[in-house]
Amino acid sequence: MITTLRRTPTPRNVQALARLRKLATVAPQQRDRARKEGDISSVFASLSGAEAEPLPGRFADIKTALIRNNETRIQASWSRLLKALQTEIQHISSAGSGIIPSIDFDQIKNHSRTQSFGNGLQKRGVAIIKGVVPESVALSWKEEIKDYIKRNPHTKAFPKDKPAVYEYGSQQYLLLPSPQAPFASKT
Repeated sequence: MITTLRRTPTPRNVQALARLRKLATVAPQQRDRARKEGDISSVFASLSGAEAEPLPGRFADIKTALIRNNETRIQASWSRLLKALQTEIQHISSAGSGIIPSIDFDQIKNHSRTQSFGNGLQKRGVAIIKGVVPESVALSWKEEIKDYIKRNPHTKAFPKDKPAVYEYGSQQYLLLPSPQAPFASKT
């Protein structure tokens, strides 16, 4: 949508872009000021059970300005999206979990493997790299976390009745040397 606004520099589009730029800089500042102490669920209405707050009216104004005189193109775009989604749903259904590209870390430098992996990563936007940290190391980290939580029962967790996410920041955790393998996988 922003690309469309830039391609057609009408006064209305220029105004809409200016409003979007302002929102991009003002919204994070307002959000940061209002942030309260809480666990991870406090930032997601769907996790906390709280009612989602409606966006301020200025968002409706921006949306209206963006749509005005672009209704036909937006409808055509929506139709193309639905058609593409239908194709992808069929592809995902047939591929199952194999839809997510994966590679063993020791194959990262193997060009014949990384070519298809890279293409899959670019298409899906997510990937699995196996064997980055040895299983024994990962299990020892898990035990260290469990020990920390036992020693620090005030550690925030979500959900409270059966925690799956801990806000964990022990001194030992912060001082752990980072394994270099994850960084090597970025190249």
